[in-house]
Amino acid sequence: MAGDGLALASADDSDAAHIFREVVAVQVKPVGRDAFQALLTIRLRPDDPAHPRSLLIELTDEADLLFYHSLVLGEGDFHALKAEQRLRVDFQSFPTQVAELLRRCCTSATELANSAVGAMPGVPRHFGGTASGTSPEGGLRMLACLDCGASGESLLSIVEANQFRELTHISLRLRHGTDEVVKQHLAGKLRVCKAECVELAEQLHASDKALSQARHEVEELGARGRVVAEERQHLERSLREAHEAEVAGLRREQASALAEQQRNAAAERHRFESESRGSLDEALARASRAERVAEELQQQRQGGAAAHP
Repeated sequence: MAGDGLALASADDSDAAHIFREVVAVQVKPVGRDAFQALLTIRLRPDDPAHPRSLLIELTDEADLLFYHSLVLGEGDFHALKAEQRLRVDFQSFPTQVAELLRRCCTSATELANSAVGAMPGVPRHFGGTASGTSPEGGLRMLACLDCGASGESLLSIVEANQFRELTHISLRLRHGTDEVVKQHLAGKLRVCKAECVELAEQLHASDKALSQARHEVEELGARGRVVAEERQHLERSLREAHEAEVAGLRREQASALAEQQRNAAAERHRFESESRGSLDEALARASRAERVAEELQQQRQGGAAAHP
């Protein structure tokens, strides 16, 4: 049932070929060591997407690149597994059922983490779930366990734990990858990393090109802005000079008009004074003549009175 791990390691690693590919919290029980929880990447996929003959299952750990457990489950191996564990699904629907159980494990781990948050002091009870730290759905919890044997075999079990007992839904016997299988697995990851590196390099090149173009556009806009600012300053200076020249011209015209008015007023005053002085002299002359005439008349009266006493 363990199958050819080399075929598994070298199979297509594209996302489209996977039935299930997620990080699952798995309870790992190594030989001679205490059990611990690890975040393992579990992959389910057919050996050939076009004509599947076997189901490929692999467990890896991003924190430990040498951690690799795999299983190639053919249809004949499945029938033996079905009879041994009293399964009620056929070979075609078995992968989706296993994937659904694994997703329930992920959901249960999330609910348990929320329950732990809800049990913290100062956190409202409705925030994270129940006070006991069990799953909100009646105390049910799905667990994924990996028991590692000394001979290189391991047992992946999906267990449903409730308040009464633990019920194992499925147990799959995996094998730890040989050096060749691990090398093939690491080579596949290296190919994926190189492909991602090439893609990121292309994206970086495109981003650099776009950045250079954007900088060029910014420089052009900056140059245009400077030209516009210079033109604006020149226009403002020209308008200010024209306004100052116009104001100076108006002031000169106003000063000239005021001087002309002053000259005209002075000439008019001089003419008026001359006419007034002439009229005064003429009046004084008439008055003098009148006085002389009066004196002559007075003398004539006096002389006439003396001649006729």
